[in-house]
Amino acid sequence: MHKITLLSVLVVFISWTSCAYSATLYKWVDEDGNVTYQDTPPPGDVEFESSNVDGPPPPLPDEAGQQIEDAALASPVSLYTVPQCASCDLVRLYLERNSIPFAEKDVRSNLDTQNELESIAGDLRVPTLVIGDQVLDGYSENAIKAALTGAGFPIESLENAQEDSEEGDSEVEASDGEPLPDLNSGDEAES
Repeated sequence: MHKITLLSVLVVFISWTSCAYSATLYKWVDEDGNVTYQDTPPPGDVEFESSNVDGPPPPLPDEAGQQIEDAALASPVSLYTVPQCASCDLVRLYLERNSIPFAEKDVRSNLDTQNELESIAGDLRVPTLVIGDQVLDGYSENAIKAALTGAGFPIESLENAQEDSEEGDSEVEASDGEPLPDLNSGDEAES
């Protein structure tokens, strides 16, 4: 009788732990004020913040992780932002949702980062997303997707995997019962 009870508890525990997934996200600021988010801690003795992200990460198709790593080495991704910027948040969310590694650079009070952004983009507009040698400003999901795909990131595979994992999820509705509009903004300028 005790063996059956113990076995039942073990089965419930294993089932619960496989459903209750939690990942850790690490954030740190380098000496130039650049903010980086990754799923691994920073190298060396850099101070960092960690937070748990509930829910399973989007499943990566076979070889997608290696494709992402190769593309990130060939075309590093940087996001220039300021705090309390809705468009910056949308770009960040798109990158995170698609498992794209990126360095976030806060231009609010860092003169070197402001000069870097002005040199790259010609002005101090945020959000500015740099993918290799491509510069995008504002938030346009289609423009970001095209630039990432052109740089070798497997966006189609990642989005297909997300759609498969989200089957059965209900559509989010506004308070009046209508579906929420697409989050693409009119900020579609590319440099």
